[in-house]
Amino acid sequence: MKKLLLVGLFIILLIICSLSLICYLHFTNKLDIDKIVLKKQDSFKISNVTYEFNLDQLRNKAYNVVLKYLTNNETDAIALRERRDTPGKYNIVVHIRDKKGNIIQGATISGGSKFHSGWSQDYEEWFLITFLAKASHSYKLQITFWSDDDFFDKLTKEIYVEQDYDPAALPWWDLFRTASLVIFVVTLAGVAVNLFIMKRYQDRIKGGDVGNAFRK
Repeated sequence: MKKLLLVGLFIILLIICSLSLICYLHFTNKLDIDKIVLKKQDSFKISNVTYEFNLDQLRNKAYNVVLKYLTNNETDAIALRERRDTPGKYNIVVHIRDKKGNIIQGATISGGSKFHSGWSQDYEEWFLITFLAKASHSYKLQITFWSDDDFFDKLTKEIYVEQDYDPAALPWWDLFRTASLVIFVVTLAGVAVNLFIMKRYQDRIKGGDVGNAFRK
């Protein structure tokens, strides 16, 4: 009976240990957010210029193409938001092409149009397009920014591609990953102790001391 209990406990601990390891790897993968900087932070010219970037080694994930402005003072931040919402101030054309050059997705953003953006005291991010990538596929990103306002050129900015995710979920994913790791370590220790007890029990059976198998 005791041997059956030990075996049953071993199986339960092993299952919990395996599931916690799977959960840990799952949330570790979710926290590994892909980000590829295509144009580093600088006050590079953007108006009336077309940029092309090759995108390789992406995963089977949705990705955002982001134009990020760094606003060093409140004056620049206010001026940028005003221009963002003013019709005729700019026009952005974005194309995602496959390796053959065919357009698989496109978007056009102009002053006053509604699009996803985020900002803080130090920066403002414009999400130009979201596309679903396939692993082992190569893509070409083409961005054309039209504007007669050199204000956009003067600001420090960067262009990057980042895996689409919910920022509000990150703390929960980190919590679940930590909890999974703790459970894995505890149950792994339980499995090791259980194996030690079972081996000791088995050795005593072989030695003919069945009755005293658990007394020492």
